[in-house]
Amino acid sequence: MSSTNRDGKGRHSRPTRRSAPSSRQSTPDASAPTPSPEELDDRYDSFSEAYEDFDTTSLYPSDSEPLDAVSRYSNDPEDFDAAPRYHGDSDEFYAVKPSKAPSGSRKSLHSAAVGGGHYFRHDTQRTPKVTDDPKMRFISILAVSVLVVVLCVFGAVKVVNHFTATTTIEPGLSVTVTIPDGASTKTIASVLKDAGVIDNIDTFVAYIAEQEASTSLQPGTYSMVTGMDYETIKGILLSGPEFDGYILTIPEGYTLVETAARIEEVCGIPAVDFLAIAQTGAAGYAAEFPFLANAYNGSMEGYLFPKTYQIPKDSTADYVIRLLLNQFSVEVATVDMTYSAGRNLTIGDVVAIASMIERETSSDAERPLVASVIYNRLHEDMALQIDATVAYATGGEIDTEFDSPYNTYAVKGLPAGPICSPGLASLQAAANPEETVYLYYVASPALDGTHTFWETYDEFLVAKDQYKEAAGLD
Repeated sequence: MSSTNRDGKGRHSRPTRRSAPSSRQSTPDASAPTPSPEELDDRYDSFSEAYEDFDTTSLYPSDSEPLDAVSRYSNDPEDFDAAPRYHGDSDEFYAVKPSKAPSGSRKSLHSAAVGGGHYFRHDTQRTPKVTDDPKMRFISILAVSVLVVVLCVFGAVKVVNHFTATTTIEPGLSVTVTIPDGASTKTIASVLKDAGVIDNIDTFVAYIAEQEASTSLQPGTYSMVTGMDYETIKGILLSGPEFDGYILTIPEGYTLVETAARIEEVCGIPAVDFLAIAQTGAAGYAAEFPFLANAYNGSMEGYLFPKTYQIPKDSTADYVIRLLLNQFSVEVATVDMTYSAGRNLTIGDVVAIASMIERETSSDAERPLVASVIYNRLHEDMALQIDATVAYATGGEIDTEFDSPYNTYAVKGLPAGPICSPGLASLQAAANPEETVYLYYVASPALDGTHTFWETYDEFLVAKDQYKEAAGLD
């Protein structure tokens, strides 16, 4: 057993005195004088202190013999020879004859204490001394345990982050992905995320499970693009790698002109053919798509929904336009129009507001705030004065005097129509703006693409000067 001495270090405990047994285990030397009780106490103290300063595991005599427990120390040296030491948790004690003591051992120390030339030890296993100290053993176990826990937690965090983290990816880049045979939905999602096709593994897995398509995704090698929507990915993986066509991605905020150029580049459909329908042919599609009934000048601007599509080879401009219009119908049906309708805004008005939001900010958190500024200025009968509408009217130049129904500096109210194809987040913000008192916003002096929002014109002017100073503008 071990205990703690005055300096706090683990030591073997001093033997307790017990009564002498009824029979002797050895015969004392008759010629040796019998020590007095005081001498025995002094020798006992001397021995115990010496014993505490040495490693008892260095003594391993071979002829240890068990003795009966000594219940107390008497005045007889023979009793003192049998000073009890527990062997583990048993009641056996050991006394060793001097003739078997290892040379150079502590025999002389023990002999000096007990007078009979005997020494003893309390165990027979060669165990390093450090393990006899419970404090050191506890510290060692604790250190190893903490290390194991830290490594496990670090590894678990890495795994969890891989599956739950959302990454920012550049959309529209062509990539090739290979789905192995027998791959689980999570494995497929991991492959897609590594390629940049999706941005979050768990979200994709949940979507596929919701669509009850987990067991129907086909293995093989696919041509995809980064930033694809889940519905298109599902369609591709359900169809299998045999699809022979084009993967077309229309980014959010694209105008009809930009969309036509992308379609020509990817699908080979001439931009002029596409624009001949999209810029003026809305009336011909209004019966099938009623939201086009009041399109300004017959333009489909804002209604060709930005997303990733599978376009079969030899497709026509008409086929692609109908595909994009149909997707708009699907998406806008998910938007709650209660708030906007309560303010006498039509679907066309909401799309126009959403298109301005799309061009003004790329921050999802800011979209409802920009929408609130638009709603508040409409309520106050103030000109919207949104630069993006002027740039659309002029083809890029900011000329606030430019004569156009799209110029919200010159014309109060909404522009004549949408100025680009808004995404779902902008449509939702346009239909359900944040409730604020803001009438102004200006680019943030942090120069991170965000904006600051203000109620008064004076606040706006101060913020505008701060931005110009930060941006190094006159």
